[in-house]
Amino acid sequence: MGVIGAPAGLLEDWSAEGSGNNKNIGVLLVHGFTGSPSSMRPWAEFLNQRGFTVRVPLLPGHGTKPEDLNEVKWEQWPAKVEAELAELYKTCAKVFICGLSMGGAATLNVASRHSQ
Repeated sequence: MGVIGAPAGLLEDWSAEGSGNNKNIGVLLVHGFTGSPSSMRPWAEFLNQRGFTVRVPLLPGHGTKPEDLNEVKWEQWPAKVEAELAELYKTCAKVFICGLSMGGAATLNVASRHSQ
């Protein structure tokens, strides 16, 4: 998780509203342990260019220094995913959640409560 010299905005929550026929389809992309939204950003931009509404959150304790992970509990990660999911459901009729590594575990945790 190198943060020194990272471009501005790359280690923060990222979102983009969709357009066209796919605007009301949301995609939530969740990074892995010691990662940041930058690892999911190319995928997010690809999907957004195709009209999907996309959100890529920064999970608590990430995007800074590894020691900051000692200050959070694992429950904060799915809680952040839940909050982002709620934001997508404000404008989207259907939402897909995808995660990388530990982000995949967080998305499964949340999906187990929201499957339809």
